[in-house]
Amino acid sequence: MTTTGKNIQGAFTAIVTPMRDGKVDEQSLTDLINFQIDNGIHGLVPCGTTGESATLGFDEHKRVIDITVQVVDGRVRSLPEPVPTVQQKPLN
Repeated sequence: MTTTGKNIQGAFTAIVTPMRDGKVDEQSLTDLINFQIDNGIHGLVPCGTTGESATLGFDEHKRVIDITVQVVDGRVRSLPEPVPTVQQKPLN
């Protein structure tokens, strides 16, 4: 079954992924999600268009999506970027 865009309406925020000491700052991410919802956003796009797909490793990417879905808890739509395009590797 294909899905059309008819159910996607309103304003969606491509949220940034807060980082602290080289790791996802889970509390700040939770706070950001709640702030967006509390202020009337219709949906969130985690890991989308703010550079995360090229900079987060697979586990980090998945964790951001998991946190977002958990915190959103059906209050708004969530449209995560599904697959990271690059895996983090040491430069040396």
